[in-house]
Amino acid sequence: MLQEFTGRPADVLQQNEDSAHGGDGWVPREGSRLDELGTIWEPFGVKAEWYPLRTVLTHRPGWEIDDVPDYRAALWLSPIDAAKARDQLRAENDKTVARLYGISDTEFVHLLRSFKGMATKRPEYLALLI
Repeated sequence: MLQEFTGRPADVLQQNEDSAHGGDGWVPREGSRLDELGTIWEPFGVKAEWYPLRTVLTHRPGWEIDDVPDYRAALWLSPIDAAKARDQLRAENDKTVARLYGISDTEFVHLLRSFKGMATKRPEYLALLI
């Protein structure tokens, strides 16, 4: 079943190929968002998804992304390396916090490399910051 999508032509084509956008493996919702309040979604008092955000809560993926047997059922575009995904998110969050404190990316990497444990035990994490 081909669904109607909007956007750039390249995006529209991709939206029909992967499970996250209605392609092979996609499973439609069984109920409405109102039905999902209290189970999947929490009632935050926002009446429409396009209203301005007042608060944002982020969550670093934990055990829930380990050993996912079918990435399509999880509506992912492809299989992932869970440890690498957590490192990538941590690196982005850490860089954002450093910038908020006025620390440049270069200064932040220099600071972290000065810790011997970080430089020797987590070089792959440092590489994500560059």
